[in-house]
Amino acid sequence: MFEAQLCIDATFEALGVEAILNPYSKPTPVLMLPSEGDEVREFNGSGFIEETGIYEIRAKDFEGWSDGLTFEVGGVMREVTSHEYRDPRRLKVVLKTVPV
Repeated sequence: MFEAQLCIDATFEALGVEAILNPYSKPTPVLMLPSEGDEVREFNGSGFIEETGIYEIRAKDFEGWSDGLTFEVGGVMREVTSHEYRDPRRLKVVLKTVPV
């Protein structure tokens, strides 16, 4: 394991919140980092709240999963609407989610 992965793992261990991926059929416990909450969007001069939530997960924990995955975090069910790798080493995945 290389140094960058050790730093990512230490961050998730220290600051991550517990979550359960796919709680209904194959429950998988992981740690996630909540990144951003709801967003205020503008449309025709009016603002509205979009109930998105951004979470980061270790890439190794997201292997085999994709958009549409449901998970439970803090007693709330969420669904992944899209995901992307923002870090150049592809060690973390950023998940855009909505409440289920």
